[in-house]
Amino acid sequence: MPNSSAESLPGALTRAQARRVWLALAFSLAAASAASATAPAVLHQQPDPALAKILLPVVALITAMDLVMAYVVTGSIRKRAATTSGPSLAAVAGTQTIIACALAFGSALFACVGHFITGEKLLLVLVLPSAAVFLHWFPSESRWARLTPGGSVSVARSQRMMRE
Repeated sequence: MPNSSAESLPGALTRAQARRVWLALAFSLAAASAASATAPAVLHQQPDPALAKILLPVVALITAMDLVMAYVVTGSIRKRAATTSGPSLAAVAGTQTIIACALAFGSALFACVGHFITGEKLLLVLVLPSAAVFLHWFPSESRWARLTPGGSVSVARSQRMMRE
Protein backbone atom coordinates (compact mmCIF):
# COMPACT_ATOMS: atom_id res chain seq x y z
CA MET A 1 0.00 0.00 0.00
CA PRO A 2 1.38 3.41 -0.85
CA ASN A 3 1.74 6.02 1.86
CA SER A 4 -1.05 8.57 1.48
CA SER A 5 1.06 11.42 2.88
CA ALA A 6 3.70 10.72 0.22
CA GLU A 7 1.13 10.75 -2.56
CA SER A 8 -0.10 14.21 -1.61
CA LEU A 9 3.31 15.85 -1.84
CA PRO A 10 5.07 16.27 -5.16
CA GLY A 11 8.63 15.05 -4.92
CA ALA A 12 8.04 12.85 -1.87
CA LEU A 13 9.28 9.32 -2.40
CA THR A 14 6.83 6.48 -1.97
CA ARG A 15 7.89 3.12 -0.59
CA ALA A 16 7.52 1.56 -4.04
CA GLN A 17 9.84 4.17 -5.56
CA ALA A 18 12.37 3.69 -2.76
CA ARG A 19 12.20 -0.06 -3.35
CA ARG A 20 12.89 0.45 -7.09
CA VAL A 21 15.92 2.62 -6.32
CA TRP A 22 17.16 0.03 -3.81
CA LEU A 23 16.68 -2.80 -6.32
CA ALA A 24 18.56 -0.90 -9.03
CA LEU A 25 21.49 -0.33 -6.67
CA ALA A 26 21.34 -3.97 -5.50
CA PHE A 27 21.48 -5.24 -9.09
CA SER A 28 24.42 -2.94 -9.84
CA LEU A 29 26.25 -4.09 -6.71
CA ALA A 30 25.67 -7.75 -7.53
CA ALA A 31 26.88 -7.23 -11.11
CA ALA A 32 29.99 -5.33 -9.96
CA SER A 33 30.79 -8.00 -7.36
CA ALA A 34 30.36 -10.82 -9.87
CA ALA A 35 32.46 -9.03 -12.48
CA SER A 36 35.15 -8.26 -9.93
CA ALA A 37 35.24 -11.82 -8.63
CA THR A 38 35.55 -13.42 -12.06
CA ALA A 39 37.60 -10.85 -14.01
CA PRO A 40 41.10 -11.66 -12.69
CA ALA A 41 40.66 -15.35 -13.54
CA VAL A 42 39.13 -14.68 -16.94
CA LEU A 43 41.70 -12.04 -17.90
CA HIS A 44 44.57 -14.12 -16.48
CA GLN A 45 45.61 -11.09 -14.47
CA GLN A 46 48.55 -11.49 -12.14
CA PRO A 47 48.01 -10.10 -8.64
CA ASP A 48 50.04 -7.03 -7.77
CA PRO A 49 51.08 -7.51 -4.11
CA ALA A 50 52.66 -4.06 -3.81
CA LEU A 51 49.50 -2.29 -4.91
CA ALA A 52 47.34 -4.62 -2.82
CA LYS A 53 49.42 -3.82 0.26
CA ILE A 54 48.65 -0.12 -0.22
CA LEU A 55 45.05 -0.50 -1.34
CA LEU A 56 43.86 -2.90 1.36
CA PRO A 57 44.09 -0.46 4.32
CA VAL A 58 42.72 2.36 2.17
CA VAL A 59 39.67 0.31 1.17
CA ALA A 60 39.18 -0.84 4.77
CA LEU A 61 39.28 2.76 6.01
CA ILE A 62 36.91 4.01 3.31
CA THR A 63 34.51 1.14 4.01
CA ALA A 64 34.49 1.90 7.74
CA MET A 65 34.01 5.63 7.15
CA ASP A 66 31.20 5.11 4.65
CA LEU A 67 29.32 2.73 6.91
CA VAL A 68 29.59 5.05 9.91
CA MET A 69 28.54 7.97 7.71
CA ALA A 70 25.52 6.00 6.52
CA TYR A 71 24.17 6.09 10.08
CA VAL A 72 25.47 9.52 11.10
CA VAL A 73 24.16 11.33 8.02
CA THR A 74 20.78 9.61 8.02
CA GLY A 75 20.36 10.32 11.72
CA SER A 76 21.19 13.99 11.24
CA ILE A 77 18.73 14.21 8.35
CA ARG A 78 16.02 12.81 10.60
CA LYS A 79 16.86 15.16 13.50
CA ARG A 80 17.00 18.21 11.27
CA ALA A 81 13.69 17.36 9.63
CA ALA A 82 12.10 16.95 13.08
CA THR A 83 13.21 20.44 14.16
CA THR A 84 12.10 22.26 11.00
CA SER A 85 8.78 22.50 9.26
CA GLY A 86 10.33 21.35 5.99
CA PRO A 87 9.83 18.07 4.21
CA SER A 88 7.32 15.39 5.09
CA LEU A 89 8.33 12.21 6.87
CA ALA A 90 7.92 10.27 3.62
CA ALA A 91 10.38 12.56 1.86
CA VAL A 92 12.82 12.23 4.77
CA ALA A 93 12.44 8.43 4.77
CA GLY A 94 13.17 8.29 1.05
CA THR A 95 16.18 10.53 1.42
CA GLN A 96 17.53 8.48 4.33
CA THR A 97 17.14 5.24 2.38
CA ILE A 98 18.83 6.55 -0.75
CA ILE A 99 21.76 8.17 1.09
CA ALA A 100 22.47 5.15 3.31
CA CYS A 101 22.28 2.77 0.35
CA ALA A 102 24.44 5.01 -1.83
CA LEU A 103 27.15 5.21 0.85
CA ALA A 104 27.12 1.43 1.34
CA PHE A 105 27.12 0.92 -2.43
CA GLY A 106 30.06 3.29 -2.90
CA SER A 107 32.30 1.53 -0.40
CA ALA A 108 31.39 -1.89 -1.80
CA LEU A 109 32.07 -0.74 -5.34
CA PHE A 110 35.44 0.67 -4.29
CA ALA A 111 36.36 -2.71 -2.79
CA CYS A 112 35.26 -4.45 -6.01
CA VAL A 113 37.36 -2.12 -8.16
CA GLY A 114 40.32 -2.66 -5.82
CA HIS A 115 39.98 -6.41 -6.26
CA PHE A 116 39.61 -5.98 -10.01
CA ILE A 117 42.88 -4.04 -10.16
CA THR A 118 44.97 -6.03 -7.69
CA GLY A 119 43.41 -9.50 -7.63
CA GLU A 120 43.56 -9.47 -3.80
CA LYS A 121 40.72 -11.69 -2.56
CA LEU A 122 40.67 -10.05 0.86
CA LEU A 123 39.24 -6.93 -0.78
CA LEU A 124 36.11 -8.91 -1.69
CA VAL A 125 35.62 -9.67 2.00
CA LEU A 126 35.29 -5.91 2.57
CA VAL A 127 32.17 -5.97 0.38
CA LEU A 128 30.31 -7.98 3.05
CA PRO A 129 29.87 -5.22 5.70
CA SER A 130 28.68 -2.84 3.00
CA ALA A 131 26.26 -5.44 1.69
CA ALA A 132 24.94 -6.00 5.23
CA VAL A 133 24.24 -2.28 5.69
CA PHE A 134 22.73 -2.17 2.22
CA LEU A 135 20.39 -5.07 3.06
CA HIS A 136 19.54 -3.44 6.39
CA TRP A 137 18.20 -0.37 4.60
CA PHE A 138 15.80 -2.29 2.34
CA PRO A 139 12.53 -0.29 2.44
CA SER A 140 10.35 -3.08 3.82
CA GLU A 141 6.85 -2.39 5.10
CA SER A 142 7.94 -2.43 8.74
CA ARG A 143 10.98 -0.19 8.12
CA TRP A 144 8.92 2.26 6.09
CA ALA A 145 6.28 2.35 8.84
CA ARG A 146 9.02 3.13 11.41
CA LEU A 147 10.50 5.85 9.20
CA THR A 148 7.11 7.42 8.47
CA PRO A 149 5.10 7.21 11.69
CA GLY A 150 1.50 8.12 11.18
CA GLY A 151 1.56 6.96 7.58
CA SER A 152 -1.06 4.59 6.23
CA VAL A 153 1.36 1.74 5.59
CA SER A 154 0.01 -1.48 7.00
CA VAL A 155 2.65 -3.63 8.67
CA ALA A 156 0.45 -6.72 8.80
CA ARG A 157 0.56 -8.77 5.61
CA SER A 158 -2.52 -10.18 4.01
CA GLN A 159 -3.03 -13.90 4.31
CA ARG A 160 -3.70 -14.82 0.67
CA MET A 161 -3.64 -18.56 1.27
CA MET A 162 -6.03 -18.43 4.20
CA ARG A 163 -9.75 -19.00 3.75
CA GLU A 164 -12.06 -16.53 5.31
